[in-house]
Amino acid sequence: MEDWFKAGKVASEARAYAKTLIKPNVSVLEVSKKVEDFIKKKKGLEGFPSPQISINEIAAHYYAYQNDKTIIKKGDVVSIDIGTHVNGWVGDNATTVEVGSNKYKKLIESVHKARDNAIKEIKPRVQLCKIGEIIEETISSYGFKPIRNLSGHNLAPYVIHGGITIPNFNNKDKRKLEEGDLIAIEPFATDEGVGMVKEGKPSSIFRMNSARTPRDMFQRKIIKHIIDNFKTLPFATRQLAREFPISRLQIALSMLKRQGIIHEYTHLVEKSNSIVTQAEDTVVVKENKAEVTTKH
Repeated sequence: MEDWFKAGKVASEARAYAKTLIKPNVSVLEVSKKVEDFIKKKKGLEGFPSPQISINEIAAHYYAYQNDKTIIKKGDVVSIDIGTHVNGWVGDNATTVEVGSNKYKKLIESVHKARDNAIKEIKPRVQLCKIGEIIEETISSYGFKPIRNLSGHNLAPYVIHGGITIPNFNNKDKRKLEEGDLIAIEPFATDEGVGMVKEGKPSSIFRMNSARTPRDMFQRKIIKHIIDNFKTLPFATRQLAREFPISRLQIALSMLKRQGIIHEYTHLVEKSNSIVTQAEDTVVVKENKAEVTTKH
């Protein structure tokens, strides 16, 4: 449990720091590198490629590319998703900010309120669908829609999504939380959208998909580095480029993907390209309540 809270503290501090960097005319790559350095100075490790900085209609999985040219503009709605780990235990948290304007204040408020309302109701034996119902009702009370095919999740050592889905609507799942569960409450909302996301462009974020050993020696070196440094956690091209030449690395990753040894995530985009907001905290289910590991 000490590691849970250490990871949560670093993740929360990194989230707060990242918010101060989101300004007009700043590059996503510049913000990303500063946050990565911050996590390292705080003695944390990235629990997944962090920060993920998703803008406007992109709901998730935007991690800055090696030579990313994306510039944050006035009026953008920016979601910041950060996970850190200590000995494999992950603190996962997110927030949304609007850059230099106030048009989406209520949409941003709706997901933060939904997160907080859900956390208040968490305790052992609470049904998963009840958490989703609270999130849905809160977001709907603002006149918006939850994203129904995105969800919160439980966490396990070196595992971001441990197999339990925490819905953002009443999905009729009667399974119950148990004392000791470590879960991320993660509402997403949209204003004029359909409340669903679709797959977009390749993200350069990967996960191991097979234990099969490739024939090529350079590919084997990459796989060994992934297992030694990330184990079963997701990883990204830019992280690997700290150790391997980018031109050879990109070819090798393409081949590993083709062989089915690794899987690449895509950007997740609101189906009608409408604005999306996100909020998230990690909590431990205690005897009569939830204790937030990523206190903000």
